[in-house]
Amino acid sequence: MRPGYELPSSELLSGRLLNQETARINDNINNIIKNSENLTLALDGWTNLNGISIYNYIILTPNREQYLYALHDYSDDHYTGEFLADQITDIIKEIGPERVSALVTDNAANCVKKTITTTVAQIWQNNGGDKKSCNHLLTQMHNYELQHSPYNQDFDRQLEIPMSW
Repeated sequence: MRPGYELPSSELLSGRLLNQETARINDNINNIIKNSENLTLALDGWTNLNGISIYNYIILTPNREQYLYALHDYSDDHYTGEFLADQITDIIKEIGPERVSALVTDNAANCVKKTITTTVAQIWQNNGGDKKSCNHLLTQMHNYELQHSPYNQDFDRQLEIPMSW
């Protein structure tokens, strides 16, 4: 280093410089997501030792890059399956439903059913929307119907035909 160089203060490092670097990285990630297709949204939730309920939303690209898209504290929310499905749907809308081709969740059985029924049509359309992909998707949904917990939620047969989507 140069002898006359003065290190930035801790206030400058933890304030303006950190904020600028965070903004630069976030802009870069948002541009990557904006210009990508066939993204996978993965989420996981847990409660830490302090009783704080945290959910993270990770975006995976076809190049196997992973980006933390959002981290939410749901401690103050009464999160039911409907609440979590709404949160997932909001994230998918932010990303752009036309960019999302897959969704991976943990074993939150109470949100799996609603999430599948609210996002499956868009994912099917993203994957071609033809008869072959429809049959493949219906086969997967039937497999869902046959599984044990957490996949033992009631299956709605009205969702079986693309016309109702």
